[in-house]
Amino acid sequence: MTRHDLESGAWRNRHADLLEQAELDVSFRLIVSCQHGDAEC
Repeated sequence: MTRHDLESGAWRNRHADLLEQAELDVSFRLIVSCQHGDAEC
């Protein structure tokens, strides 16, 4: 996605179906791991 895509409407044309959805799960996940012996774990 570039500024030109946004300004020209190209992004909206390609992804109009996303804008019509009430919600969207983009599967962002955060995984945290600690090393053995780490006092903060």
